[in-house]
Amino acid sequence: MHHLSFLLLSVTIASLYGCKKDELGYTLTVTPHYHIDGQELILDTIMYQDAAGNLYGVNRLRYYLSNFRFVRSDGSEVIADDGVYFIDAREETEITLPDVPAGSFKELRFNFGIPADLNVYGNLPNTSENVGMVWPEQMGGGYHFMKFEGYFSSSTGTDGYAIHIGNNACLADISIITPFDVDADGSMTIGFNLNEILANPNTFDMDSGNYTMGIMPAMLEISANMHNAFTLE
Repeated sequence: MHHLSFLLLSVTIASLYGCKKDELGYTLTVTPHYHIDGQELILDTIMYQDAAGNLYGVNRLRYYLSNFRFVRSDGSEVIADDGVYFIDAREETEITLPDVPAGSFKELRFNFGIPADLNVYGNLPNTSENVGMVWPEQMGGGYHFMKFEGYFSSSTGTDGYAIHIGNNACLADISIITPFDVDADGSMTIGFNLNEILANPNTFDMDSGNYTMGIMPAMLEISANMHNAFTLE
């Protein structure tokens, strides 16, 4: 069982403000950890083998996570944070969930992508990161959920690939069934296995098609694969 605890810090804060911390909720930080079947991600190198047998590297990985929920043993959900977070694998990322109640939980849930009500251009802040993820209006509008790009060794040499997904049908509701406790301010690490983007349940062979944007069957296959890409470390 995972324990999230910085107990001394939480007790100190509670003492300063004259109330019990568990009445206010705890602050948890969530950090993604990238790997390829256990190998640490090193960007800009062609050194990983996917399920189709191709050697590939990762030059860009940008995506959104949203709507974090914790599930208790009785199945009830606690909304930890309903915000939308842009993440770039080249940058250190720390998502802050500011008001998580104490308790024992059996499952962590979140969305890979952007909920439909926010997946409309202009509904996210007009930052350079969000503008860079805009999905063309003629292809459905909204934002990219993911840009996964790099180079791979193909049957004809070295080629580029671009695995992009967007559109509301591709929103993935991720479930990580791993027991954990919240009893203090703390942190949690989410493992993101990039090989699973291309592997399970759908094997994506870059040598047969090296891009997905606007190709709905391919995007839906990638979206389905996202369900198996995350673990709680």
